[in-house]
Amino acid sequence: MQEMKTIEPCVVVIFGASGNLSRLKLIPALFRLELAGRLPEKTAILGCSLEPWDDRQWIEEVSGMLQSKFPEGLDEQAFERFRARLHYHPNPPDSTDSYLKLQKLPAFLPIASFIWRCALPSFRQLSTGLAMSVCSKSKKAGAGW
Repeated sequence: MQEMKTIEPCVVVIFGASGNLSRLKLIPALFRLELAGRLPEKTAILGCSLEPWDDRQWIEEVSGMLQSKFPEGLDEQAFERFRARLHYHPNPPDSTDSYLKLQKLPAFLPIASFIWRCALPSFRQLSTGLAMSVCSKSKKAGAGW
């Protein structure tokens, strides 16, 4: 049997986090990785969406997503670890600085590697915003993947 490679801590950023792809696939898959002990300790999950939520409201939303996918109940210890990873950033389409605010979020400070998942119908505005943001560059030369 082949040994599984250990992955580095990263920030998983999900644009369109309140949509069906997140609800049905992304969040449950990330939780299954948590259950299997495959998420590194400092990995963070940042949901970005149009809703003006805060972290607490996002955690409640994620809890509802998972309860519908795990009707037999959630492993409470795994969910406590998972919820500690969850962060939220509202990203309204009319905001000119929401992408620049991403770089100041606590979830980003210690991490050099990012996974960007864009569950959006239009990629143009997102790609432009990320290109203008410092988040599209590593904090240190040669850092990250």
